Amino acid sequence: MHFGSQEDVQFLEQFKSNMSPFDIIIDDGGHTMNQQKTSFFNLISLVRSGGIYVIEDLETSYVKSYGGGYLKPSTTISFLKTFIDELQPSSPNKTIPIANKISSMEVGDSICFFTLK
Repeated sequence: MHFGSQEDVQFLEQFKSNMSPFDIIIDDGGHTMNQQKTSFFNLISLVRSGGIYVIEDLETSYVKSYGGGYLKPSTTISFLKTFIDELQPSSPNKTIPIANKISSMEVGDSICFFTLK
């Protein structure tokens, strides 16, 4: 077991240095926007080709106490909406470098699955 904050990039880097690639990572820990996005950007590199990265608890994007709010640009839901554009080869505004390693994303009730190329 590993104990640390999902917002602590140094902890996440140390965790990554001790791990082999995973087939799947399920982020079912943090509920704040910063925890969800920091984990995604720092841990998705541990998922091997064909693997899946999962973000759960997306409903917190609408809950003020977690940093959420309807149509608030800093939420994880807003990030996912932007990511749809990032996945499209013809999109003129690429801002998320990891997007070129994602083959698809599936969004459901409170959950998103990213499949890596």
